[in-house]
Amino acid sequence: MMMGKISQEKRMRNYFKIFEQIYHEPTMPIYDISENAHLSRNTVSTYLNDMYASGIVIGPQIRMAPAPNYREYIYLLNFKDPFHVFEGLKGFPHVMYNALTFGEWNTLIIAEKSLEFSVLKGFQSEIWRGEKGFVYTPPVTRISWEQSWREVKQRLGTIQLKRDEIEKKLPVLDWEEKEWKLYHAFKSNMRQPVKPILRNLGMRYGPFIQWKKSLSEHCGIHTEFYPQPVGTFTNHCLLFKSRYIGAVEELFSLFPTTPIFVEMGDSVLVYVKMTSDMTKKLIDMVYSMKDRGIAEDARYAVIFKEHGR
Repeated sequence: MMMGKISQEKRMRNYFKIFEQIYHEPTMPIYDISENAHLSRNTVSTYLNDMYASGIVIGPQIRMAPAPNYREYIYLLNFKDPFHVFEGLKGFPHVMYNALTFGEWNTLIIAEKSLEFSVLKGFQSEIWRGEKGFVYTPPVTRISWEQSWREVKQRLGTIQLKRDEIEKKLPVLDWEEKEWKLYHAFKSNMRQPVKPILRNLGMRYGPFIQWKKSLSEHCGIHTEFYPQPVGTFTNHCLLFKSRYIGAVEELFSLFPTTPIFVEMGDSVLVYVKMTSDMTKKLIDMVYSMKDRGIAEDARYAVIFKEHGR
């Protein structure tokens, strides 16, 4: 039994080594990952297949950043029959993502245009709506929950609160049809084989290289890591109103699962995955954040189903 446990721990550490390489260089070839992680190419290839199949690694995904001529919008809403709304929003014009949730809101929507969902049948209330800002996925640096909770508790007592005053410059989005075609083809995973996709799009390699160079200016690239299959976790979603969004992000970045931060003006939406037995610790953490003045307000829901395009 002990040998099995050691073997599994070693495997997970090797998974983590591979993830680190992809996080910092999303399209790094297997040969280079092998060299940097000190693993054989066959091992890297086998482990990558396992990691993707079980959801231990997700991405690298591409997500649009806001621009003066491009915006996305987020809605946290309540409907009388949220399942009906969830199904109905699949394929709804301009809706890019929607989720069925349970908590202080039961519907989460991301749209590429400002829409009025209050006209839909069964609408009850609006918790939040507004422009979606930058999305941030910090690197996972720990694989132990015990270590993470210990560091969260320590950091809550010592964290320095600094006002978030830095405004990010928003370059104009100058993409044309070919760039959008490439974005939609590669947005779910940048590590897909390039040649078959370009052949299918009837596109040459040169435009692909130019588009790839433009990603750092117009997009965020997000690679998620989970120390066990993603389906074993509860997907928590928290809305914080805070003057110290950097401090909120710092605390959740201590976890061994990738948090997703969606910045929205003076608020931030945090997706964080953990096993259901940790819910009480998460709630205690949120209360401590409010007591310390890190968050002025916090609202909470659990995501049950998601649909994106």
